[in-house]
Amino acid sequence: MLDYVKQMGSISLEETLDILNIPRRTAQRRLKNLVDKSLLKVQGSGKTTVYIQPTIGK
Repeated sequence: MLDYVKQMGSISLEETLDILNIPRRTAQRRLKNLVDKSLLKVQGSGKTTVYIQPTIGK
């Protein structure tokens, strides 16, 4: 997922589901885990939520 974000700039839950072919809840947990580790940042809310690389120093 992190490589995808580096290449594409962001990833959505739906893209994660398509790429990894895993259950929705598993994808949500994996994305939250990366956010909790500050490897991804949440942008937007609801259906428009995407995950991006955090800005260094913020």
